[in-house]
Amino acid sequence: MEAELIVKETDITGEGVMWHAKKASLFWVDIEGCCVHEYHPQSKSHRVFKLDQMVSTIVPDTMGNLILALQDSIIRFNPDNQQSEKIIDIETDIPDNRCNDGKADRNGRLWIGTMNLSLKANAGSLYCLENGKPLHKVLSDLTIPNGLAWTADNKTFYYIDTIKHTIDRYSYDLATGEINYAGIAIRIPAGTGGADGMTIDRTGRLWVAQWGGFGVYCYNPDSGEMLSKIQVPAPQVACCTFGGPLLDTLYITTARAGLSEIMLEQYPLSGSLFAVKLDTNGFLPDCYKG
Repeated sequence: MEAELIVKETDITGEGVMWHAKKASLFWVDIEGCCVHEYHPQSKSHRVFKLDQMVSTIVPDTMGNLILALQDSIIRFNPDNQQSEKIIDIETDIPDNRCNDGKADRNGRLWIGTMNLSLKANAGSLYCLENGKPLHKVLSDLTIPNGLAWTADNKTFYYIDTIKHTIDRYSYDLATGEINYAGIAIRIPAGTGGADGMTIDRTGRLWVAQWGGFGVYCYNPDSGEMLSKIQVPAPQVACCTFGGPLLDTLYITTARAGLSEIMLEQYPLSGSLFAVKLDTNGFLPDCYKG
């Protein structure tokens, strides 16, 4: 399968892609470009919201706003009037760190990873923010915290630290938000890049954007088997999510970061948004309740 170009862009690091059902729009970020994109497939309209900080994660809230992870804080952003309010600071005492990938779970908790700006090993953490409770550090000693996914029965949580070249499995308690390490679900095959953003379909398969791997790879987490690959005409594939009215379109973001001028000439669509129609469906993103 090959992905088709949807929006030609020059994102430094296109990330955090999310389908917003209330707006029937796709949102994603350019981390270093300090902006949020919105694309409306029906009208094919595209607009960009500029921010004054790096932004890495988008999650909806119950009112239709966007929950954004900036470098060292979480904010609520209204794309209609572009007003924002701070929810909480994160690692303001570690100026060399920034937020990276994150999602909400089905109980409305926000899960967000942090990492060192210079990729210093073991400098990052995974946090959980639950309404009415203080920010809680769940995992530490992470290097490049990335994709998150929960199974439909809420009993398993999959997580990526890109540097490990694995996707780890945790048991998950929806009521408490507690996770417990349960081993390696998938070992990323050599020569396919590093696991980055991730989503799960209704059959339980994981779809993983692989940085340096020219595509999104589909895995069976029960067997660890790689099932298929969606080819993308850009090396740095960063994130993916299901969207569209039937949640059967996989949207894919890419990046220009880390590419030489020669590579950018060879792959000029790097930094653009792509999509492919699949014979499976995903889930709507869960909303932050806070």
